[in-house]
Amino acid sequence: MKTLHFIAVLGFATSVAASAASAQNWTFGLGTDGAYSSDEQQAASLEGVWTDAPRGTFAGFDYGWGAGFEVDADGDVWAGAGLHAQRDFDAVRLSLSIMPGLYEAGTSDTELGGPVEIRSRLGVSVAAGQGRLGLSYAHISNGGLYDDNPGKNAAYLTYGWAY
Repeated sequence: MKTLHFIAVLGFATSVAASAASAQNWTFGLGTDGAYSSDEQQAASLEGVWTDAPRGTFAGFDYGWGAGFEVDADGDVWAGAGLHAQRDFDAVRLSLSIMPGLYEAGTSDTELGGPVEIRSRLGVSVAAGQGRLGLSYAHISNGGLYDDNPGKNAAYLTYGWAY
């Protein structure tokens, strides 16, 4: 079932990406989940975030569509798509996203209440060569959709580039 969920959401994200015109970005991060939690088992984690060209501006933030995934060494997998926003402050870029998606617990049994989970992400980055080097923090929870809502946190060192 995990593979089916991941493929379905990744297929949707890929179709969104294929329809975009320009100024797309990829960001990948390596880090750990279970960050800032004494209850959750820590595991090495990988994140990938694709963002489309901005569709508009609100309160100084350029916003548009995005898609992402998170997978850890315990086999926990999340993939989804939603809104992304970013704002440049001279050399520093602040990025925010909120993306509903599908989640499946791996061998650690990190159950989050149900398969539909929302991932919120905050990132900060600076120009580095042809790309951007940064840090991000992500939180996955169901926002009260289910009776059980323990949540999951992760911290990443990221590198992104435009194409």
